[in-house]
Formats: sequence, structure tokens, C-alpha cells
Amino acid sequence: MTCCVYLDDRCLPPHEALISVFSRAVHYGDGLFETLRICNKKPFRLHDHVSRLCSGLTVLGMNTPTLAKIQGGMQALLECTGLDEAILKIIVFREGSDHTSHFQNTESRLCMILRQFDTERFQRSSCGITGWVVTPRRNCRSPLPLLKSLNYLENIIGKREAFAQGADEALFLNTDGFLAEGATSNLFIVKNNCIMTPPEHAGILPGVTRTVILEIAASQGIQSSIQNIHFDDLRGADEAFCTNALMGIMPLLAVNGIHLGSGTPGRLTRRLQSALAEIMSTHCS
Repeated sequence: MTCCVYLDDRCLPPHEALISVFSRAVHYGDGLFETLRICNKKPFRLHDHVSRLCSGLTVLGMNTPTLAKIQGGMQALLECTGLDEAILKIIVFREGSDHTSHFQNTESRLCMILRQFDTERFQRSSCGITGWVVTPRRNCRSPLPLLKSLNYLENIIGKREAFAQGADEALFLNTDGFLAEGATSNLFIVKNNCIMTPPEHAGILPGVTRTVILEIAASQGIQSSIQNIHFDDLRGADEAFCTNALMGIMPLLAVNGIHLGSGTPGRLTRRLQSALAEIMSTHCS
């Protein structure tokens, strides 16, 4: 089986995993999710993903699932599917109907989806992607960018605009005019052998892989800086890359049709890719 769902403490085939059309997840996107890699049947940085999930649920006033419950569901899914390389999506949404007053309900419902990892997509992304700076802007004074919400409309609008321009990833400016992040990724640029990434207060979701990259840089003596980044900084960068939990490090080769650096994956980007692959291999061995 290439996909299986864990819902109400049971493993189900996708066509049997049903929720009510009156669910608040359907009506309001009243919930959060996390997506992570499973390598060699083991999750990469599960604790970090669950910690971020639980922090967000606390902000929303929802009960948080225990790590043990999530681990138990994950193991059940792995046994059910027999997958070695997979993607795990953890979804938690508020119980109750679509009535607005039910936002005070703290009860939550856990759903997890395990599906086969897309190796071909990973290989393509590892060779490089293109970006497009889109019209919508991240509100850096809102709490929403910090929450991995089920309401993904801003990212969908951005992705549609970027795809219409032939780009792979939508890049967002924030309301102060600085670069924030990609629709599904964090942004890094490289200048004079220093990696730079926008701060959390720029209106970004602080990604788990973003944290790992900064840890790698510190351990290998690579200079790093968390700072505001202008579009001109990106355009004049020696290298750039995007990161997320599924695709790892994706060299950013061009933005708005302008080649970045040499227009090929840079030396430091490749070094970080190798280091991340080694860490994942060790972590999941």
C-alpha cells in the first residue's frame, strides 16, 4: 500500500478516511499540520515537528496530542504500508461543527497520512528550482505566518501566480518590503561565503530544516546571519537556496527570470546538501 490514513486510532485506506462536511477544518481551516520525511522507516526530527505543532495548537487553544500517541500512529502506518521511504503528514483540527461559537471548544482530533516519498521530485529539486516574487505579501505583524495552518489560501494564490510565470516556487515579500519566505520553503542567500536567512519577525514559518542548516553552518565554521534581506540582495547573491522538510535543500537558480550567481548550484549549497544528507542518514540509520 502506497498511502494509508490513521484516524480515530485506526489505520484506514484513503477512501474510508472520512470527516464530516460540517467539520471546522472544512469550514474554517481551524487546525494545523506538520509534514516530515521518513527515511529507512524512521522520522527525521520528529520531536522538532511535534514541538512546533504543539506550540501552535496552544496559540489556537486546542488540546495537544502526546508524542507517544503520534509515534504510535506513525508505527501503525509504517507497519500497514510497509514503506521505507515515506512522507508523514500530521493534522490536528478542532472538534465541533461549523458554528462560530464552537471556537471555544478545546477538543482536537488527530489524523495522520503516510504516503510514498516522491524520489523523482526530490532529485529534480536537488538539481535546482526557479522562483518568482509574487503579489501577495506576508503580514509580518500577524501571528499567522508562525502557524502551519490548514488555511493555505495565500500560498495557493502565490503558487498559482508563480506557476503561471513558469517558476517552481513562489517567493513572498513581507509588508515591510523585505523578502520573507517561499510558499512551501524558507529562503537562504549566500554572499561572500556567508549564508543569510530572514528572521522570524519577517513573517516566516521557522522551518525545521532551516534550523538544521543553521546548526550545520555553526558546526562547520560557515558564517551565517539571520537578517532582513532585500530583493536586490537576492539578485546580487553568489548563491541562493530554499529549504523544506521534504525536499531538503533546493538550489535557487533564478528569480523572476534573472539568473542568480552562475545560474547553477553553488559550491556552498552543494556542501550543505551533502552535510544534510549525511545527518539524515546518521539520524535514520
